Amino acid sequence: MNYTKIKGLFIAAFALFALNISAQTTQAPASKQEHRKHRMQNMTPEQKAEKMTERMTEKLELNEKQKTEVYAVLLKTVKEREENRRRSDEKNRNAVNGEMKNILTPEQFELMLEMQEQRQQKRAERKSKRG
Repeated sequence: MNYTKIKGLFIAAFALFALNISAQTTQAPASKQEHRKHRMQNMTPEQKAEKMTERMTEKLELNEKQKTEVYAVLLKTVKEREENRRRSDEKNRNAVNGEMKNILTPEQFELMLEMQEQRQQKRAERKSKRG
């Protein structure tokens, strides 16, 4: 084998090696469903119901009366789901706090409650900044 053939093989092998490493380090894009879920989390209940109604109108060819009725049902459902999630979170937090109260001293428990309140305020501030 002459020098140019060896050089060509070496370059080809190096290129394949570099492509292999490049493919391993790039992160696969999120699925469409994950992307849609993330977008939906940042929407108001009205926006969610509207988006769902639009999708159903397109797929099911709803008339205007059906579209209005579907929107009302979806809006009610979305609001109930969010309220149930909030209540569930509150219920879980109350259960944890009940257990913590038996473990911590009264001073520690009060400090923990203050920390929770500060976290909730920060979360509310971030949420209000987003829209």
